[in-house]
Amino acid sequence: MLVHDFDELVWHCGKGAVTVQADLQRLVDPALLVKYDDFDSAVITIVFEDGPQCQLAASRVLAYGFDQRIEVFGANGMVFCPSVQASSIIKAAAMG
Repeated sequence: MLVHDFDELVWHCGKGAVTVQADLQRLVDPALLVKYDDFDSAVITIVFEDGPQCQLAASRVLAYGFDQRIEVFGANGMVFCPSVQASSIIKAAAMG
């Protein structure tokens, strides 16, 4: 999980990571994942040489399907590349 995302971050940042902090959880099927010493959810912060800070969040189970996107924030603004969807329909349901 996330191995190609790490490769992409190194490519985008052009430098190596200085620090990596990860919080891993077993939220979907804890009993099975403990058996294999594995995790299904992760939140990771990576700091690269010269200061870029990157945050990744991932889960092996996503009820609404595949979702991958990138957001870059800087002094002059932001760039956002959304996940490509099969349809442009967006549904928002009532909370509660």
